[in-house]
Amino acid sequence: MKDIEKRELEYRYKDPDEDDEETITVQYCTKIELENLKVKDLFSAIAYREIAPESRIVGDIYLINETKKCIFHIHDSRGMDVVATDTDTLRPVYEKFNDWILDFDRNKINQIFHDQTQ
Repeated sequence: MKDIEKRELEYRYKDPDEDDEETITVQYCTKIELENLKVKDLFSAIAYREIAPESRIVGDIYLINETKKCIFHIHDSRGMDVVATDTDTLRPVYEKFNDWILDFDRNKINQIFHDQTQ
């Protein structure tokens, strides 16, 4: 596997909910081909990081598919967000995993997809 281009950005800001002087957030970016990414292992590590003391994943991870123009954000073992620039990209996910949609999001999400079919 060839070297992966990496970029690191640091942000400093004052979080109004924290007593600290400032919060430091570090963003790491890398571009990788899907065939070089162990997706199942990554998803499992993200999902179980809160209950696995040996986990090295801290913070949020967003997977961005530039080709399909969509973003995956796995919160933990309870769920994830999938967003895209158009509903055609998301329709197969919406149809296959509709029963996974949280009740408090269901009406809004259903409305988006039903408006597209009319």
